[in-house]
Amino acid sequence: FELTSTNDWGGGFCADGLVRNESDEAVTWRVTADADGTIADIWNAQVETDGGTWIFVGDPWNATLEPGEEASFGFCANR
Repeated sequence: FELTSTNDWGGGFCADGLVRNESDEAVTWRVTADADGTIADIWNAQVETDGGTWIFVGDPWNATLEPGEEASFGFCANR
């Protein structure tokens, strides 16, 4: 899982996430990142907050990845 900031204006930012299935089996992905504010908009994934952690999971259409497949998502957050 990679998370890359694409825009940062101090009071908020946008980021892109990339999830890769490097295993030999299909997986339903779930990845975490340290929460840095409040997510205002998200696409191609869903998010929950657990304390200081964001938990990202796929939308129904991209939640399961076959071996070697990738899923991308993005969001913008306010600090």
